[in-house]
Amino acid sequence: MIENLRAWWRTADNLGKPQAYKERIAQIASEFKATGQLSLQAMEAMEKDTVNRIAQISEKLASSLGQRKDDGTTRVQGKIYDVSFNPERQDWAIAHRSGDVILSVQSGRVQINRLTPEILHSFESANSKLDEVLETKKKTAGILKIV
Repeated sequence: MIENLRAWWRTADNLGKPQAYKERIAQIASEFKATGQLSLQAMEAMEKDTVNRIAQISEKLASSLGQRKDDGTTRVQGKIYDVSFNPERQDWAIAHRSGDVILSVQSGRVQINRLTPEILHSFESANSKLDEVLETKKKTAGILKIV
């Protein structure tokens, strides 16, 4: 659970949460170390931040790498997870390659199935790799303008 709390702090940082929010997460982690208890409110906040971060990364992946379908849905097929995003309806889904839906938002209704820190880590890794590719493309484009 301590690793989950550390991941929550990193997620909050990646989401641009204020320092006071991140300090509260650190307090919650200290309280957990002392008591072994985590409040329902803390667990819900951690889950909400995790969902928001995965949604943020998914949208970035879809806009950068996705293939747009006739129905307006953009899909990205990854090694482990597939992402589907429809910006008009604000619907999106993440599914394991096995077909198991991990997270979906349909008409504003959120369904979460087995959302783990490992899944967040996979998305953070994909985000970092995408940033590297985009930076390389940007540098290459700059060089081509000079030549």
